[in-house]
Amino acid sequence: MTRTVTEKDQDRSYVVMALLDVTAAATDYLADEGLNQQPARLAGNIAAVLRHINELVGETHGSIEFYLRDREPTERGEI
Repeated sequence: MTRTVTEKDQDRSYVVMALLDVTAAATDYLADEGLNQQPARLAGNIAAVLRHINELVGETHGSIEFYLRDREPTERGEI
């Protein structure tokens, strides 16, 4: 099966980067707020976002692996 890295793969990568940025900001907020009701809810949302990020990264990584596997060694930077 021949597979190339597509714009969809690139877009998915941008979404992952955005999700990581938002999750980092939420984590900073959680650390600053202490132990009230809002951080408890936010902690569950952070966990859900991290699970989603893991799925997206798996899809993107799979696309990159297929793409690189099908290329010639010199195209991959190997000699």
